[in-house]
Amino acid sequence: FIGSPGYARGFIPRGGPIENSVWLIPPAPRGVIYETDKIINPSLSKLTDQMYSEEFPMLKVAPGDWVAFMYLENGHVSKQDLPGGNPKPINRGTVYVYATYENDVSNYNLVDVHLKWNRDGTGGDGMGKLVATRHFDDGQCYEHIPAEGDLEGITTFRMNHLNYSVEAIPCQTDIKIPDDAIVGKKLTHFWVWDWGTNPIDSRGLAVSPAAYNDSSVSTAEIYTSIVDYDIVDPCAPELGEVKGPTCKKAGKPIKAQFVKQPDILKSGIQAQMENLWMVEVPHAGFNVNRAKASKSNIPMAILIGVKDPVKTRLSPEDLMNSPANPAFRGGSEAENPPSPSVSSLPSSVSARPTQSPKPPSPPGGGADEEGILTVTVTVPQKTVFVTST
Repeated sequence: FIGSPGYARGFIPRGGPIENSVWLIPPAPRGVIYETDKIINPSLSKLTDQMYSEEFPMLKVAPGDWVAFMYLENGHVSKQDLPGGNPKPINRGTVYVYATYENDVSNYNLVDVHLKWNRDGTGGDGMGKLVATRHFDDGQCYEHIPAEGDLEGITTFRMNHLNYSVEAIPCQTDIKIPDDAIVGKKLTHFWVWDWGTNPIDSRGLAVSPAAYNDSSVSTAEIYTSIVDYDIVDPCAPELGEVKGPTCKKAGKPIKAQFVKQPDILKSGIQAQMENLWMVEVPHAGFNVNRAKASKSNIPMAILIGVKDPVKTRLSPEDLMNSPANPAFRGGSEAENPPSPSVSSLPSSVSARPTQSPKPPSPPGGGADEEGILTVTVTVPQKTVFVTST
C-alpha cells in the first residue's frame, strides 16, 4: 500500500456511536426488505464538507488505480455457525460494489440499486453500475484469538499453515477504478454485504442467491457503507512519487504487475485483482439464473453442501484441502449453490498501485524504466475507510 489512507463518508472510528456506523437492511427484528428501505444511512446520503476531515480525508485516486476496502471480520469468518443455529452461506456472504457519479443518494432505496444496476450501466435508472462481486471471507483474514481460545481452528490454521504470523489480518475488497473515470469528478461506491440467513434445510449453501424473496433465505440481512473518491490526473503530484499504470512518463505508460509483498498487512490480494467477479450473478452479465461461484475461490469450500452442523474443531487437513486455500494443490470444479425449493462493516479503503521493493526501480519510473507496481490497504474498524494501493 502507498500513500495516506482515505475513509468512508462520515467515518466513525471503532467505539463511536454504532447507529451512525452500521446500516442494516432491513432493521432488526423485521427480517423482510421493504421497497422503501434506504440503501444508506440517511444521515450520510448527501456529500457535504462535513463528511470528510483532515483526520479522516477522502481518498484521491486516478483512473486505472486500485482501491482496497479494509474491514474486520468480527468473528463472521473465524467462527463457524453454531450447532442448531441458523446457517449462513459458506462464503460468509457476498459483497457487491456499485459505482456512480451521483453523490447525493438521498432518493435511492436499496431496491433501486442492489440487483438492479448492472455491469454495463443500463440497469435501473442507468445512473450507476455494478463493478465487482466478492466473498466477505477473502481467504486470509482473521481476528485476535479470544480468551476462550480458537475453538474452530480457523485462525490458528491461517496463522500457522499459511504462514501469516501476525495476530490479526483485516479482510479486504480490492476494486479497480475505471480507466475512463472522469478527472475532476467525485466517484461514489456503495459497498453492499448480503449476509442473509438460510433455512436449516439450506445449510451448506455456497453463496446467497442474488435475489429478493428467495426460499433459500429465511431472514434478509444486508449491511451497506458508502465511500467517495476525488478523481485526479494520473500524474498529479498529490498522488506522490509512485504513480498508477495510467500515468505516462515520456509518452510511455507505466507497466503494472503484481509483486507479492512479504508483509501480508501491506499487500493487496492477487486473486481479486485478476478476477472482478468472484461470484457470478445475472446482473453482471453471466448466463446464470441465480448466484454461482467456483469452489476454487471460496475459502471454506470444504463445507459446501454439508448439512450437519460442524460440531468439532476443523482439522488442519480439512482446511488445507479446501480448494481456495493458497496451499491447496488438488483440483476443483465449478460449484452451483444447492437449488432451493439478501456485525461489522468495511473499515478502510486504499487506492493506487504501490511500488515493490524488488526489483528496484526509480520512484515513479523513468523514461526508459518500467515501474513495478502492486496494491495495498489500511484499516480502522466497523465502517469503511480508504487508502492508496
